[in-house]
Amino acid sequence: MFQPITFSNNNLVSNRATKDYLDTIVSVGLDLLDIKGVSVLIQDMDTMVQIGEYDVAAYIIGKNKQYIIKTNPNLSRDMAITVMSHEIIHLLQIEKLQLVKIGNYIMWMNTIYKNANDIPYGEREWERDAFTYGRLLEREVRKKLYE
Repeated sequence: MFQPITFSNNNLVSNRATKDYLDTIVSVGLDLLDIKGVSVLIQDMDTMVQIGEYDVAAYIIGKNKQYIIKTNPNLSRDMAITVMSHEIIHLLQIEKLQLVKIGNYIMWMNTIYKNANDIPYGEREWERDAFTYGRLLEREVRKKLYE
């Protein structure tokens, strides 16, 4: 069980997903990264998504301070902290214009990738960045939720 959390008024996080604690994880993560003024809607995935042989646990879409995070409804609370921390890093990448999606193209740090699907998931620079910094954010989120 999480510690009681007082939500800041820095962002609007709306949870329409099966797991009722996802908005708490996202709100805490956004505040820890000092992200302000964004709107995040959390929803269950309509259908399961795969990248190669991997089942996708969550993904984020959006820009201009408006985002939707789609999640696998079967995530455990523990896994949700890991996964949502990763997605919040993607949100930060988008906000900082490090990661820009233009149609089927991806621009990462001013390099354009015409077909990102040709790059194995684990070799995508923006994913490696999200895994690295997501782990750091995850530790901080866990401290805040369980202190």
